[in-house]
Amino acid sequence: MKSDLKVLFVLIILPFVNLNGQTVGFERDILSSSALNSNGFFSTSLEQNGSIYSNFDVDCATSDEYCFTEIHKYSKAGDLVWSQQLDSIFISFDALTIEEDKIYALGKYENFTEDNYFKLITLDTFGTILNSIQLGLNNEYYQNQIVTNINYIHNHLFITGYGYALNINRFVAFVKVITETGEEKYFRPWDQVALGYNKTIFWEVIEKQGNDSLVYLSGSENDGIISEFLPSKRKSLYSLDFEKNIIDTIFHTDSWRTTIGAPSFFAFNQIGNVIYSDSNSEFASSRGLEVGEIEYGGTSYEDALWITRIRDWDFQDEHNILSQRYGPLNLTVTEEDDIYVSGLMDFSRIDEKIWWNAACYITKFSSTGEFLWQKIYVEIGSGTANNKVQHIYSLDQLPDNSLIGLGVSVDPTEDSYIRKGWMLKINEYGCLDGSEDCPYLIFLDDINQTMNSKLESLNLKISPNPVTSLSNINFEKNTSGILKLLDTQGNLIKEIDIKSQSHFQMDTSFLTNGVYVLLFFPDNNSSQIYSSMLYKN
Repeated sequence: MKSDLKVLFVLIILPFVNLNGQTVGFERDILSSSALNSNGFFSTSLEQNGSIYSNFDVDCATSDEYCFTEIHKYSKAGDLVWSQQLDSIFISFDALTIEEDKIYALGKYENFTEDNYFKLITLDTFGTILNSIQLGLNNEYYQNQIVTNINYIHNHLFITGYGYALNINRFVAFVKVITETGEEKYFRPWDQVALGYNKTIFWEVIEKQGNDSLVYLSGSENDGIISEFLPSKRKSLYSLDFEKNIIDTIFHTDSWRTTIGAPSFFAFNQIGNVIYSDSNSEFASSRGLEVGEIEYGGTSYEDALWITRIRDWDFQDEHNILSQRYGPLNLTVTEEDDIYVSGLMDFSRIDEKIWWNAACYITKFSSTGEFLWQKIYVEIGSGTANNKVQHIYSLDQLPDNSLIGLGVSVDPTEDSYIRKGWMLKINEYGCLDGSEDCPYLIFLDDINQTMNSKLESLNLKISPNPVTSLSNINFEKNTSGILKLLDTQGNLIKEIDIKSQSHFQMDTSFLTNGVYVLLFFPDNNSSQIYSSMLYKN
């Protein structure tokens, strides 16, 4: 029944709680589970029931041998629960979503010869592939299509992106609605050439709680005609009623308050107003971050209830910081309406030192736009550059209010440029040491811990599995170590000390029906931890 399960070999670093009750954080470089020497990085992550699901993309641009995506599941402690490789599928941007017990991943199908063919992969939350569908995204309209986002809303999968329309010689955004079996229900190109824009992109499709008829599309339009009526570039938020084929403008920026190199980020708070973040553009150089709230129905910055702006000079006197690029890569609005923005400070000077590479920052605002704190995370590393390039592309809040960010870490050397996945865990105050008042500038070198994960067979057999009241654990030879039983949220349920045994029995009668994780810590190698699933019926 479960013969297709993969056994994982992982290095796991368990968290602990300090005296004030705050979980202590960490930062880790993470390699591919099946191609340890290949470039790779996280581009998105999703939190559900205390677990983090993410896509790890092995970089096609720098590797001819490997080109694929892995789906990873992590516990709330940051431990790898499972990893599933999607052969010949490469996910771009945020084309990963989860709905209840199903994960949907949409990526380019690299084995197909035409650009416009993708694969939709459906997995369960245990890493088993349930379905695989090949589909095109209306290639009669576009060539070289890029999918930017997929989201499960109103019992449908909404897909956004853009492509180059060869017949009209410009980039055009699109939104596509399909069922989970791949049946197309709606397709709409979004060409704003009538307004003078030669390039349009849809970045994300967003759900507004309590609204069963509309979804919302964040987009950008640029390469426009300079006029007194419309900006030459702008970011917009649209509403879509796909059953009536109606798109309306909810909000838009202007040329002076937006950059075209990255998307703006939008989310709804609990009262339904739009929270947004963007890089502030001044004379073609993005030197600041803007976070604001637009009352639903307002369409421009002039309708904002509040706008908080942060620029390099806001901190220059106190912290001697100067940055030529300062902008967001992620916006997270929590259930309590706290606002977190993560991004990069590039070409920065910090305390008279030059950091030519990007440093990661996280900023927190209250639900009314009050600036609460900002932290900058810098790791020197061992490469030839002054510091590692580290970005967070996706930030998720856990049930204990701590946050896990996933992204990319690069430590350039003279003969290599290896990208690694990057995981950063902090508490709600931005600290890794469990305190409420850590330094503004945090150097990560002293706390750096590397987690390398690799699929490997283990001569450990569990029978029966699924189990009822008693489970038999068998090793190939006598072994010693600690066996830990955890639930899928990472909570420790039981711990067993094994002393030179090849067989033992574990009482499972007290367990409720469900899925559990067994971790075995061998005495002879404390850096190796073996993981397997246990099913209780």
